[in-house]
Amino acid sequence: MAYDVSKLITLGQLKSLALKVKSEDQALLGASTDASTATTIYGARALADTKVASVTAGNNGVVIGGTSTAPTVGLKLSAKADNELSISSVAGEEGLYYMAAAAVVYSMAKDATATAGMPATYHLTADGVNTGVAIDIPKDFLVKSATLETVTTADQPYAGAQPGDKYIDFVINAKDASETAEHIYLPVNDLVDVYTGSNAIDVSNANVISLIVDTTNANGLEIGASGLKLNTVVASTSGAGGSNGAMTAAQAEKLAGITEGANKVEASTTNGNIKIDNVETTVYDVDLDTATDAEVAEMMAEVWPA
Repeated sequence: MAYDVSKLITLGQLKSLALKVKSEDQALLGASTDASTATTIYGARALADTKVASVTAGNNGVVIGGTSTAPTVGLKLSAKADNELSISSVAGEEGLYYMAAAAVVYSMAKDATATAGMPATYHLTADGVNTGVAIDIPKDFLVKSATLETVTTADQPYAGAQPGDKYIDFVINAKDASETAEHIYLPVNDLVDVYTGSNAIDVSNANVISLIVDTTNANGLEIGASGLKLNTVVASTSGAGGSNGAMTAAQAEKLAGITEGANKVEASTTNGNIKIDNVETTVYDVDLDTATDAEVAEMMAEVWPA
């Protein structure tokens, strides 16, 4: 090989090479009308479009719509009458949600007809409907009254009671009225569902359950109109205007491509130079390192012989 491979080429020489590469690239690209069997980039794209039509639902909770090349995927809600789930389309409230049932009102009611052999029978009621087992009053005692109360002092009026617990206070009189009235306390906490929050979940007095996000240390995490989301990081400009968040795949790939301890390299206004860490550095000498037309012609004849 007689030519010097370290020398530069002129724009005219580079243009000749570029035109040859462009012709080969155009053949590989093909045309937008290429069929999926064509060995071109457009052919590969047509083949990929046919694969989109294979999207199917994995179960009855998913519904597939749209077209064969632009399918849509959505949730399917059961039409059962007791289904409490729904999808809101109200602006600012979009998404799947569950409306918690209203707080149940408990009370005590005397049955119109007592259990056989008993002078009276009572039931605990939830929203006016009998619940639980019947409470029969023995023949030798009569219930004077029964009220639903709330514990205010620990272990009062019965052992194990905690402030806020619900209980039924039965006032019992002896049948012959010869004894002092007694109280029977029936805790009802086991009959009531109680939901409590945690560090990340809030339960309001109206039983509305919500997620809690620490906005001071969210690092891009927020609750938007469509639900919980993690924003991507935004780089600052001149040390200002950025925001925290998740790194995108492109940003991670770019970061991974930077070698540890790499230098900052930028263009120089001096022909043949670059700046490395702001220091002018000579890359080539235009007069000494530029290839001649004859040398370029010899190189091209070697690569692409006639």
